[in-house]
Amino acid sequence: MPDIIKINENTWRIEDQGVRFFLLTGSERALLIDSGMNVHNARDIPV
Repeated sequence: MPDIIKINENTWRIEDQGVRFFLLTGSERALLIDSGMNVHNARDIPV
């Protein structure tokens, strides 16, 4: 299970086995940065 760190109201840092990526959310869309992690479906991450 990855570590999920809430940075602020719209930003999370997700870390798993030395790999890190960021999730930024807006009112209509979200942006996932550096999704090179071994997650088959990023929507399954409970943020």
